[in-house]
Amino acid sequence: MKDMSRIILEKNQAFERECAKAVVQINRMVDESNQALAKALPIAIREINRMINESNQAFAKAFNTNLKGGPKS
Repeated sequence: MKDMSRIILEKNQAFERECAKAVVQINRMVDESNQALAKALPIAIREINRMINESNQAFAKAFNTNLKGGPKS
């Protein structure tokens, strides 16, 4: 019975070591992903803001053109 307990304990310890290695790898991947996002997000936000500004300018130009033309009769 002691041999069986020892085998189970050794297998559990090996499993715990493998889990710990996996956690380290996952944490490293998460860190790398976070760093990539930190670099990419400001670029994406600038691009979105640029598109919003262009859209607003086009809308303002179209709106002003309609106002200057007055109602069509």
